Amino acid sequence: MLHERFQAVDKAQLARRFGAAARHYDTHAGFQQEVGQALLERMSAAGLHEGVGGCGLDLGCGTGFFLPALAGRCSELTGLDLAPGMLAQAALRGSGARLLCGDAEQLPFADETFDWVFSSLALQWCERPAQAFAELHRVL
Repeated sequence: MLHERFQAVDKAQLARRFGAAARHYDTHAGFQQEVGQALLERMSAAGLHEGVGGCGLDLGCGTGFFLPALAGRCSELTGLDLAPGMLAQAALRGSGARLLCGDAEQLPFADETFDWVFSSLALQWCERPAQAFAELHRVL
């Protein structure tokens, strides 16, 4: 059997690096913001617009750049990130989202917790992408 391994990831080191960059991350994250904006547009086209309700998850929320835009699309929003430093920045946005530190490959949520998941350029940091997608399927 072929061992499914996308890449070796030292998640503790990854969290430290992103945490150290958190204060200035948004000024250098133009591509991430562009991709996220395109995702927001797709959400609107799919009917997930302001005032829809339900529970949403921003997986790999980072500094919380998209949390304010996502907050109006659900009644309960959760931001999850691997880096505590990024979550500290996200808390400064005042979006009202619940912020949790966690790993996409081991989501700390019960089955069928969320109605939708938003994620902009976070899954490439997973060591086992298939595991992350299985977890997403489980919590949706």
